Amino acid sequence: MNATSVDQVEFRWQPGKDFGPVAYSTEDPRIRHAAHLILPMATLPQGVASGHRSLVYLVLPGDGLATIIERSSDPDAVALSAGSPRAGGGRHPQVARALIGPYATVGIDLALACLWQGLDALRLGDPPGQVTYGRTLARLPAGEHEKLLRAFRARAGNRPQPVRGLSALVAAVLRQPERPLAAMLPAADLQAPVQGGYLRGLRFTAAVLLRGTGCAWRPSFSTYEPAQGDDRGGLQPHLVFRAAHAHAGAPPTQPREENRIALWEEAEAPADECARVARCLVRAYNELGGTGLAERLGPVVSQYRTLEARLEATALALRQYAEPSVSAYVFPVQRPAPPAVHRVPGATEPVSAPPADDGTEETDGMDGKLLAELYRMLPTQYDDGFFQLVEWICAAAGRRVRVPEAESGQIVEYLNHVDWYADRLTGHYRELAASRLAGLLQPLLGTRLDSGQPMRWLAGRLSREDDAGVWARAGALIYARLSDPREAAVLADRLVPELLNRLAEPRHETAARPSAPQPVQAPPGLLSDAWRRPVRVPRWLLGGLVLAVVVLSAALAWW
Repeated sequence: MNATSVDQVEFRWQPGKDFGPVAYSTEDPRIRHAAHLILPMATLPQGVASGHRSLVYLVLPGDGLATIIERSSDPDAVALSAGSPRAGGGRHPQVARALIGPYATVGIDLALACLWQGLDALRLGDPPGQVTYGRTLARLPAGEHEKLLRAFRARAGNRPQPVRGLSALVAAVLRQPERPLAAMLPAADLQAPVQGGYLRGLRFTAAVLLRGTGCAWRPSFSTYEPAQGDDRGGLQPHLVFRAAHAHAGAPPTQPREENRIALWEEAEAPADECARVARCLVRAYNELGGTGLAERLGPVVSQYRTLEARLEATALALRQYAEPSVSAYVFPVQRPAPPAVHRVPGATEPVSAPPADDGTEETDGMDGKLLAELYRMLPTQYDDGFFQLVEWICAAAGRRVRVPEAESGQIVEYLNHVDWYADRLTGHYRELAASRLAGLLQPLLGTRLDSGQPMRWLAGRLSREDDAGVWARAGALIYARLSDPREAAVLADRLVPELLNRLAEPRHETAARPSAPQPVQAPPGLLSDAWRRPVRVPRWLLGGLVLAVVVLSAALAWW
């Protein structure tokens, strides 16, 4: 088996041998060993009706292999024995065809594509259920799965059909990613292809955030398992879909340890961070499609390594898809009220009342909550969109708008993590970078400058020598903009000593090199100085030298 080949294995019932592999596409011992590992999941669940079809996707440990198993109950399947079709309890219609190959080739996207189109979309050669015992199956043609993958990914770019309870499923996975999960659906829904909607939604939401976090999440699934039953043992999918109502009979003696979630119920999910992020993810998925949401989550996954940090960053990146009651803010434009009038006794025309001097200032055109939204949009924007947000934030800073302290903590924590975009601002604005950095800082300083977190960050930044210049100039600009003398004094008391201490410290970047020795100048009158003086040569001496050279050359030529 090479790095891209995909092999096939057919499972059928045989008299005297029970259900097991009957045909392979290779003699590779790894493929034959994998076939025995997946046998419990290739076996059809008890009680399935004629025409049943379900799909299982498993990642095999150790060899870097994965498998896609299509299970079906086909009454037209070729019997492998000459006996009656009812022999063996009528199990001859049970058919399972497995594709086994490297995990990089047989991935979750190919499994979802096969769930969407069926294995018939691939050129398998002999169709499932029409293979005799010992027949050599064909390997999956190279590039055939790529054609199906392209079709699946193109479909994933479209807006999906919303499915009920998807946010609850996403929240359950994010809450305990290492715990096996059973998604409960009514038995009638399990016969329809609704599982694909849940699995595709999970693939482009929770699975993206869990990638590379070290959580024990495995992208494996089974689209149908009975409502109750004993633990099959061996390899089992992480996520299974089960019938919601248990059949009558004795309960299982060794049930599988798993979390269960009913997808058809309208029960309120726990109001925790996972539930809130899950609802944002599902709304964004329904609006942007799978590939569109994956692109939005790409920067979050690349910048953060832990699931907790990714959940927090996702809540910021998808803020516009949060709860409708708090997702949108509008400019609180206040139209001036008509002036109050009063009538003077004996007068015929109303006289406008004099304006009241109540000491209130003119209301700004932007409130602090809307400004906080601009900050939260920064991680999601690139190129021109990012700098448009910066300009609006700086404009709000010029109008002395401040972010409420209740909302500034999370924003400051994120901006500290990215160093307040100082390098990005310097590369774009160059000499104006300090003014833009001051614009980002000022609305978050808060009312108590002596204890604010941005102030501590700014003071600590001034004590460092790398890129401290832009931070010092930003602090000076904020000092010049503050209208309250007390706030300006607090700012100066915190920042100026740090600046003076840094400038007073000796620099240790590179040791001073000893100066190169200068050449010794000879005093005038010495012989060495005579060579530098111009010398006047008589013309008769030059003529004599030329004549001597001519005579000498003629003599040598004659000789």
